[in-house]
Amino acid sequence: MRILLTGGGTGGHTIPIVAVVQELRRQRKDLKLFWLGDDHPEERAAKENNIPFQKIACGKFRRYFSFWNLIDFFKIPAGIFQSFFLILGFKPHVVFSKGGYVSLPVIIAAWLLRKKIIVHESDAVPGLANRIAARLASKVLLGFNAHSAETLSAKSLRGKYIFTGNPVRREILKGDPVKAREFFHLSKEKPAILVMGGSQGARFINDLISRSLSKLSEYQIIHSTGVNNVSVIARSDCRERQSNLISTENHYRFCSYLDVAKMALAYVACDLVISRAGANTLAEIAARGLPSILIPLPSAASDHQFANAKIFEKRGASIVVEQKDLTSRKLVSLITSLLKNPNQLETMSKKAKNTITKGKYFLIKKLRISIFKIN
Repeated sequence: MRILLTGGGTGGHTIPIVAVVQELRRQRKDLKLFWLGDDHPEERAAKENNIPFQKIACGKFRRYFSFWNLIDFFKIPAGIFQSFFLILGFKPHVVFSKGGYVSLPVIIAAWLLRKKIIVHESDAVPGLANRIAARLASKVLLGFNAHSAETLSAKSLRGKYIFTGNPVRREILKGDPVKAREFFHLSKEKPAILVMGGSQGARFINDLISRSLSKLSEYQIIHSTGVNNVSVIARSDCRERQSNLISTENHYRFCSYLDVAKMALAYVACDLVISRAGANTLAEIAARGLPSILIPLPSAASDHQFANAKIFEKRGASIVVEQKDLTSRKLVSLITSLLKNPNQLETMSKKAKNTITKGKYFLIKKLRISIFKIN
């Protein structure tokens, strides 16, 4: 079976493709894959997972006036032209798209060639590329059930939806709590907090944590700053050290990047997560059953992170605080209130497990069935 993959631009579009590929390879030995995308991060992910990759021209549509919109507009026809002939050569049975601006030329070319197209939408509010792609797709797989369907509501799309949830990499579900705490040099006696800002980091969260450290000395912190937005404390050497764990105080560990193995250890070592509200992060903390404080990215397209976060909050799995309302004092107060209330943490943990996942491999198994059934 031949599957053409597309999607990328950020880790939010790339990581789920890797999770899907891992599971499909477990089920089909005759699988042949080909990934069309932009350069980083999808090219790196394809290389790491031994997937043939081809870069194509693609234009990003910005939701504000920019001269680059005009230039990028002309890249889309070029990308369609490239994709058309690459698809003719590969002859895929199915085209699987994870969204992002890079996917649109591929989807249009696949539709012109009458290929079967599966689109997966991770967020509660679908992105522009997926709203267009959904009309050309054979099936639309949803990470959040009714919420995404409402946004994509149209008579022409009825019957296309399948709720699969969001795929989670198997490695994320591994890890021993004792070994994880040893790896991060954490005490067994103190609660641990994992702080992260998504695949690209979050300057606001980084700086907020740096201002709050002195008031959080009774807790242990693992902080993934992101390579692009390094906190005040990390700025001097974090870029050079990359994913090497650095300690500046006894209770604080930071790094610019956690690979999947270290991320799995960080999840299993911590009692509470502070994070943005990207769909992949939420899927992972739900799979691990972790309570969370969510700070949605205010500039996210269509405010999709806020919509994602509110679903978790409504179901009792998270506390949501908008960035404009959050101060160091308020954050410290929230953390202290939660970590001094084990019963609330346990309840939130149970709610998190039931928010998206219904067993370790339920969702990715259902997604696999959807892909194979359409062939």
